[in-house]
Amino acid sequence: MYPAKWYIGLDIHNHYIRALAATKRRHGWQFRHCWHYSLFNETPSFGETPLLNKVPNTPISGGWLQYPEKLRKILTQWRQILPNKVKLRLALPVQQTLQKQIPLPQHISLQEPELGWFVRANAEKQFPTTDLALDYRVHGQQICISATRQKDLNFWLSLLAEVGLSPDAIDIAPCALRYVAEFAGIPGNSWLVHQRKTDWLWLAPASLPFSYGLVSTQSHASLTQVINQLPITPDRENYPIYYSDEQPTSLTPIKQQASPAGSVQVWHLLSAFCHYQPPIPENIGAFMIAAGLALRPDDQ
Repeated sequence: MYPAKWYIGLDIHNHYIRALAATKRRHGWQFRHCWHYSLFNETPSFGETPLLNKVPNTPISGGWLQYPEKLRKILTQWRQILPNKVKLRLALPVQQTLQKQIPLPQHISLQEPELGWFVRANAEKQFPTTDLALDYRVHGQQICISATRQKDLNFWLSLLAEVGLSPDAIDIAPCALRYVAEFAGIPGNSWLVHQRKTDWLWLAPASLPFSYGLVSTQSHASLTQVINQLPITPDRENYPIYYSDEQPTSLTPIKQQASPAGSVQVWHLLSAFCHYQPPIPENIGAFMIAAGLALRPDDQ
């Protein structure tokens, strides 16, 4: 038998890179391995050997890599321990993406390629730069456009190509959070709030216009404060809220905790997998975005 193909999600953040590998099984996904490399210190976690002796502070600022040669060294040595054939999915830093919503023209039904032409023409008016790589989704009579500068996208693709990696999909962290939540059985019509070390990432229910945001943990230290910042209007009060974080956890059922917005469901990353390849790090929740990328459905 041929070994199962590894699906790997690569999450590049301001202070670290995290990756998670999974394989498809008959009844679901199997967690295989994960890696965490700090961009600040010389001691990577989860059993990996040090890759760098010294890394300057703030290697990624505002979503832009300040020291590409440092990350190149990390990725080069990481690639050497991976199987030859992998399916790699990459999340662009949220700071490098822009988002706008535009209304569809009334009384006109647009199909491709006319819809794409309409989106690009409006994007050139909405965004401050014309050199854009675009993705868009239609929700009712609204089009949600996500964009990144083409040169930013080319930068990451070139960096990965230099170390022998070629992503078959590029996405953003909010979408990755939704993918892994779906495999964990979280209803699509739910608010998702995920706490990371430096920020809170929230995502609106799938039935609403696509929207997400980042809230700094310095200005909003509690879940209650973050929930109060969500754009929950009276017609959106009945959508449940599901919360996850990067704290050490164990395989426990989804539980509830009280909040001003009502009952908040707490869920864990491992509930998205049917099989596990030990050892599993205590802080497995820190790999939430990487897991969502690994489990991301293939583009049709």
